[in-house]
Amino acid sequence: MLDVAGRLYEAVPWPKPARAFDSTGMAPVTRNLSPGRTRVPSHTAKFDADAVASNDAHHDRSDAWASLAIERAAAQEALDRGGMATLVALRDGRLIHADRRAERLLREGDAVRCVDGRVVTPHRTATDRHSELIRGAVDAAAGAAETSGGPMLIPRQDRLPLTILVAPFRLARNSPGAATQAAILFIRDPEASTPSVEAIQALFGATRAEAAVAAALAGGKSIDEFAASQRISLNTARTHLKSIFAKTGTRRQAQLVALLCQMVAMLTM
Repeated sequence: MLDVAGRLYEAVPWPKPARAFDSTGMAPVTRNLSPGRTRVPSHTAKFDADAVASNDAHHDRSDAWASLAIERAAAQEALDRGGMATLVALRDGRLIHADRRAERLLREGDAVRCVDGRVVTPHRTATDRHSELIRGAVDAAAGAAETSGGPMLIPRQDRLPLTILVAPFRLARNSPGAATQAAILFIRDPEASTPSVEAIQALFGATRAEAAVAAALAGGKSIDEFAASQRISLNTARTHLKSIFAKTGTRRQAQLVALLCQMVAMLTM
C-alpha cells in the first residue's frame, strides 16, 4: 500500500500476497507473507523523486497552515474566556478586526463606536489619546519607535469606565499578512467581568446564597444593596457573608473581592 506521498509502507500483515500500485499507477508491488519483508520487483517499480518531494512540500505547507489555524483558534478562545473585547487597528485608526465582544461594545456606542471604519469615543480628549496610543503601538510594531502604546480609561455616563490596553500587534513571520503593522486593543468592561455564582460555588463549596452575595460584592454592590435586591434582611445577608468569609479564608470584604477578581473563575465558563 502507498501513502499519499507515494511512499511504500506495510499497513497490515496480509494472509496472502497483495498487489498494489505506486503513485504513478504503473508499477505492481508484491508484498511477502512475512511481516516486515517486502519484495518490490526492480524491473517494474518506478518512483518519481520529484513527485515525492513535491508531495512532501505540500504536506509541510498543509501542516504549517493547520498549525496556524490551531494557534489562531487557541488565541481567540483564550481571549473569549478572559472576558476581553479585542480590536486590531492600523496606524490611521482603521479597524481590520473586531471580535464579538468588541462588536457589542461598538453597537452600544456609549464608550466606543465605529465612524467611517475608525474607532472614536464621545470625548475628544479620550479620542486623541486613543489615536496617539495606536500610532505609538504601530510604530513600535514596525520597529520605528520605542513607545509601545499603553493603557487608558474611556469614561461612560452613569457606568464604570472601560479599561483599554493598546499594544503592538506583530504577526508571526511565516503567517499571511506578516508585513502588516497594526495595534491590538484589549478592552475590559468591569461591569461584565464579575465571577459567576456557579463558579464560586464550584471553587469554594459555597451555597447559592453565599455565592450570590460574594458575586454581588465583586460586582461593586454593597451588602445593603444586595440585601435589598434579594428582598432579604440585612442580618441574613451578613450571615451569608460570614459563611463565605470562612470558606474562602478571607476576613474582610476587600480581601474577598480581591480574591474573586483575580481567580481563574473570572474566565468565562
